[in-house]
Amino acid sequence: MNKEFHYWITGVLACKAGFTDEQVKVISYSSQYVDDNDESIDVFNDEMEPLPCYRSTITQSMNPMLPRTDMMHIYPIFHFIPGDQAKASSRKDKNRHVLNTTPDSSYARAIIDRAVAVFRSDSPTGIYRLGIATHAYADTWAHQNFAGCKDDFNAFADVPLPNIGHADAVHHPDWVAHRWTDSRLQNPEIDNNVRFLAAAKAIYAVFRSARGEEVQQDAWNELKEKLIGIWQGTYSGGTETGGDERVARYREIVPFLPDYDGRLLQDSTLRTEYVPVPGSDNFANRRMWKNGIDPESSPWYLFQEAAKGHVDDAKTILQGLLTA
Repeated sequence: MNKEFHYWITGVLACKAGFTDEQVKVISYSSQYVDDNDESIDVFNDEMEPLPCYRSTITQSMNPMLPRTDMMHIYPIFHFIPGDQAKASSRKDKNRHVLNTTPDSSYARAIIDRAVAVFRSDSPTGIYRLGIATHAYADTWAHQNFAGCKDDFNAFADVPLPNIGHADAVHHPDWVAHRWTDSRLQNPEIDNNVRFLAAAKAIYAVFRSARGEEVQQDAWNELKEKLIGIWQGTYSGGTETGGDERVARYREIVPFLPDYDGRLLQDSTLRTEYVPVPGSDNFANRRMWKNGIDPESSPWYLFQEAAKGHVDDAKTILQGLLTA
């Protein structure tokens, strides 16, 4: 899924599930930031410190040359959670893969249930964990029938791209209101609205559960009809269509949600100094905490700690699969 779902629709779902405006902002931002947090950053306390005091993690990479070990710490954990293979879609070639993503799998459910537990524990990272896990959970619908690794299982015929995740399908699996064809499947015609509406229903239920409340069926039915009305049918082709118009309609539901700024957390927490490299005539950029902030209560730090917690729990839940 792209920013339209991970940020705007997630924000709508969180709002309608009863979270406060500020909680909605953190959940939706954390959900989308998973796709943009692609730089491992060493942070120093001062210009002369020889070793960093903190190192961030990464939750996304577009590097097709990434070693498989590194790939296994990103894609199956944040974007292609392995599924329940008995429930996988039928393929024309009958192939299966242990890392194949299926929607709402038992593994994905366990990972987001763990995030709900952290949120309900009143941990300062809990609201960030909920947003991060929502990204991974939502992607089990968009990324179904793909594995989060480099493998011929992901390949489309005559597409000269690395067979990593849904690279061969480019952005077709991620666009709201889009129809496309997955030629590997017995039933190849895909309607993303069907998939994304199922994802929205499940996420809404998770959000209600996180708040200790049951789903109100009438409220969900009203929200479902609202989403269907915003999406206004489907389109096909190779270009995303209608995104700006749909976002304008989400804004009517969450007018307090600002435009997404992928630099917001870093820029509010870190500063960059151009410092000499000891023992040489060279200079280098050094990232340091901004003056006057408490680093451990900053949103960027809390997101990073939440992401690390997500990785730790996902590795435990997916034990054995990540070495397949």
